[in-house]
Amino acid sequence: MTIRIKWKWVKPYKISSQYEVPKIWGVYEILAKNPDGKYERKYVGSADDLNKRYGEHLSPNEQNPKIRNGVRNNECAFDYFDIKDKSTRENVENWLYHNHNYPWNDVEPSGNGNLVDVIEEN
Repeated sequence: MTIRIKWKWVKPYKISSQYEVPKIWGVYEILAKNPDGKYERKYVGSADDLNKRYGEHLSPNEQNPKIRNGVRNNECAFDYFDIKDKSTRENVENWLYHNHNYPWNDVEPSGNGNLVDVIEEN
C-alpha cells in the first residue's frame, strides 16, 4: 500500500498554537531548529486526537524527558497528516521511524513499516 504524506506545519510549537491542530487521527513529528536555522526531525508519533496529543507533549507532566526538555529548550515545530485507520497509522509511523532519525523516541513504534510504501511530498 502506498501512502502519500503532505505534512502540515504548525510553528512555533507552543501552547498558543494548539488551536491550529485539528481533533483528528494522524501521525505527527516534533522538529527542532538546529544552529543553521533548519528544522530537524526529533520525534515521531501517532494519535487518535492530534490536538490533544499536541498539548500533552507541552505539558509539564510529559513522561518522555527528551520531549519535555526538548520543546522547552529549543525552537520547535509540529508536523502532522491525517490517517484515520489505526493499523495504517501505526505502519506509517514505524516506516518513518526506520527511515529517518528520531533521537527523542525512546522505543520503536508499533506497526510494521514493511507493509507500507511512504512518499513524502513538500
